[in-house]
Amino acid sequence: MDYSRNQNAVETSGAISFFEPSENLQRDLRKPVNYAGGTLHQSLEVASKPSDEPVQVQVCLIPSDVSVKPACSSGGVRIGGAGSYEANQPLTSFSRYNDLDWSQGIKGIMIILRDENGVPLDLDFALEGGNLELYYPIQLSYEAVLVPAGGTLASQ
Repeated sequence: MDYSRNQNAVETSGAISFFEPSENLQRDLRKPVNYAGGTLHQSLEVASKPSDEPVQVQVCLIPSDVSVKPACSSGGVRIGGAGSYEANQPLTSFSRYNDLDWSQGIKGIMIILRDENGVPLDLDFALEGGNLELYYPIQLSYEAVLVPAGGTLASQ
């Protein structure tokens, strides 16, 4: 089966990171293979983080039409301290799924780190009294695999 992968190692001290989709990802996500009706499988490997304080790792798919807001996963993958984490989510459950023209593909991927209440872990979080030292610096590797409708994730 044909699966599209995008893997990046990220070391960041900010809540939002942007990535380009894999060059292997077909432009039209509906055909010839229906990725838009499929599932996003996410794997994260946290190499280091200063605490076990929970973090939600949310992924958003940025459409080619920049006038349309991104489609984002609900809740995100919940991580704690160092270790491996996985989650699956149907793309149809993403916010604004129906607003995207999946035949035009996606322009980018945005990953947002949030606290357990869904607040982005950024300067505003710190200004509101949040302690960013519980979350940063963080070093993690993120991999997303689009599994087409009716497909399964094969072991690689």
